[in-house]
Amino acid sequence: MYGLVIGGMMEKEQLKLVKSPKSMLASRLHDCLADKNISLLELSKIINIPYATLYRLFNDNTPDPKVSVLKALAEYFGLSLDALLDLSDEAGEMPHCIRDY
Repeated sequence: MYGLVIGGMMEKEQLKLVKSPKSMLASRLHDCLADKNISLLELSKIINIPYATLYRLFNDNTPDPKVSVLKALAEYFGLSLDALLDLSDEAGEMPHCIRDY
């Protein structure tokens, strides 16, 4: 999902599309799975979260994910909740998922 950010008296060409946090979570989940080279099914078994729940997150179909699910994902991938949701102010590369199980 994308939203339009308009700051003050910006010109039309200065409009900027920004991903919503929900989309950022789906994107981060995709990248972390690729970094770990595991499937959603494998992840669901490892962290004991139903596959259907992870599938909805992966496909950006969860409007309000449970904190317990986000915490399990963050712990497995070795990320803070802020990093998982891409809420930090730091610019630069996406942190790699570093924790191995």
